Amino acid sequence: MSEQPISPQTSARISAYVERISRRINEPKAVVADFREEMTTNLMSSLRELIREGYPEKQAIRQAIARFGDSQDVTKELKQHYRLKWRHSAAVLAVCFAALLASTVILGGLIGFWNERMVDKYTQEFHHIAEKEFTTPLNLSFSAELKRELAEWADRQWGVYGVAITNGPAFTKEPYNPILYVHGKDTETTRYLNDLLRESRLSSTPHRTFLVHMIVSSYYSGQETGKVDLSRANYTVHVAMRYFNYTFFYTLGIVLFLCYWLVFALWASAKAYADKRGSLYIILLFAALNVIGYSIYACILNRSYQRPYSS
Repeated sequence: MSEQPISPQTSARISAYVERISRRINEPKAVVADFREEMTTNLMSSLRELIREGYPEKQAIRQAIARFGDSQDVTKELKQHYRLKWRHSAAVLAVCFAALLASTVILGGLIGFWNERMVDKYTQEFHHIAEKEFTTPLNLSFSAELKRELAEWADRQWGVYGVAITNGPAFTKEPYNPILYVHGKDTETTRYLNDLLRESRLSSTPHRTFLVHMIVSSYYSGQETGKVDLSRANYTVHVAMRYFNYTFFYTLGIVLFLCYWLVFALWASAKAYADKRGSLYIILLFAALNVIGYSIYACILNRSYQRPYSS
């Protein structure tokens, strides 16, 4: 037995009821469109069921709408539902982007900026200050004013434990390399620099904690040209600096970045399935391109909902 067709007036009434609720939902267009389609389907199904039970169409539509409730009550319940849904979604995204931020700080800040750049920068900066008075081969002493400037520079720099200057082009196999100047922020650093330089060896000896070491970075006066300049004094500056555990922090940064990538891909895939657009290709898109892939998906989804709805 074929179903009795629904009159245009009843269809218009259903559309008006659904539209009143849809306009009060402050959600993305895709969400509103999905709700509109699902609500209309449910109302039509309930209406047809009542008609099959023997209700006249006008009475059936009133009862079908009554089952769902007043439009304001429905709107209130929907807002609570979406608020909880977006709260959970926002929490996942917050964890996701916190991992990305931490990864960026570790890889870009601790490893890239400090370990790779600032260690060399501070060593060269200290060398430029020291070379003010080391201008001739015989001049290997400097004034009290320069000593004070060197000490103030070392004390002022975050991450610098101490500084030293030795005579000669660099560390040699000689048992003793004359130390011209040593300054440490504490007696431990001063003793460490003296012992290290007198033994004529430079090594990235761990100092302080597991996460932070102390290394001594050196810069020779002829390092810029790559050869000994006999017209100038030959000396080497040494800067004892904080150095973050490269292996630990690099590994941690990579792990955090992979966690961000995986969690975001899973979140985006769950979102696509909730939008009834999920598929293996969509999952691969998110896994391969991550945020860019989701942006492409969102643009395509938004365009698919760019169609007018009758009120």
